[in-house]
Amino acid sequence: MSPTYRTSTTQAGGAGTTVTLAVPSGTQYNDLLLAAIYTDNATIGTVPTGYTQIVQIAATGFWLTLYWKRAGIESGSHVWTSSGATFVAGFVARYSGVHKTDALPYNAVGAGDIGTSASATASAITPTVNNSTLVYITTNVNGNTYTPPAGMTERFDFNMEMADSIVPAGSTGSATATLTSAAWAAVLIALTPASEPFPVYSRRPAPFKPGRAR
Repeated sequence: MSPTYRTSTTQAGGAGTTVTLAVPSGTQYNDLLLAAIYTDNATIGTVPTGYTQIVQIAATGFWLTLYWKRAGIESGSHVWTSSGATFVAGFVARYSGVHKTDALPYNAVGAGDIGTSASATASAITPTVNNSTLVYITTNVNGNTYTPPAGMTERFDFNMEMADSIVPAGSTGSATATLTSAAWAAVLIALTPASEPFPVYSRRPAPFKPGRAR
């Protein structure tokens, strides 16, 4: 079973230093929480407890930083703060069916790509596990919306976009979303599917038939 997108919370771009994101609805223990934060002028200074940085991309005029967390008993909101920022945005997306025992919930991730154009292209990555969920994340300095990459399902699109698809092991090829020309950043990450929790038998054992003791 591949990792499956469930729900998300977003904060549209606006003036400020803080991104406050409620826990996505329906979050269950060990779900993956995948977060992306946009900040201008400065990087994130304060990160919510339990989140680990995946990659940070320095683009023209802003930063895009990705984080992950395995959900515990969650409530309330998660808050990121950048004292030097003047404009911020972000999201947290919830995935179920992600591998729970590996040190990392993903098996491949790009370094991130940047540009100024109408095509936000994330370079290919190489998942090592079949049926990984390939997640494309992008944002831009003007808050423009997107047309998602071909073959991917768009999950949301405000001034940040996320889309995904199921892929086999091997090179994914690049992924490109289109937008009105602006400075952008984009990245791909492959989430690892959960292992089969129980053995699968080819046949049922013969039923027990009680008999007389001899």
